[in-house]
Amino acid sequence: IVSFLLSSTFTDTEWERNLVLDDVVPYLQEFARQHQFELRLVEMRWGIRRNASSSHQTSEICMAELERCQRESQGYSYIFLGAQKYGFRPFPAKIPEAVFRLLREQLDPDSQALLDSCYLLDTNILVVPADMHSGLNEWHHG
Repeated sequence: IVSFLLSSTFTDTEWERNLVLDDVVPYLQEFARQHQFELRLVEMRWGIRRNASSSHQTSEICMAELERCQRESQGYSYIFLGAQKYGFRPFPAKIPEAVFRLLREQLDPDSQALLDSCYLLDTNILVVPADMHSGLNEWHHG
């Protein structure tokens, strides 16, 4: 199996992504079959559900798919199409408690209230001794 993740910004590489999907991938699949391989493409344009996106899980889902491609693949596992647009920058699903508190201190009261409505403190995370790492409690989007 050769399994790879196709990654790019969606809006400014639509033509290029479609070219890869419609022309390049079928050619590569046939080439792979001739050499007793199976070619799999992971394309996230239609793979992120609205609830996963709104709960800021896009990056985690994409990284999990990339890790799966790396585990499965006998070769390449990632294709990146770069263009002029920087791309989507989602809010993090988790923020370490110390970072959250520092960020919150810099905000006005209305912005603090908004931040507080978007993240919940998860106190169920195991806290290890301070000499190893401090502040492992995390604020989760919720």
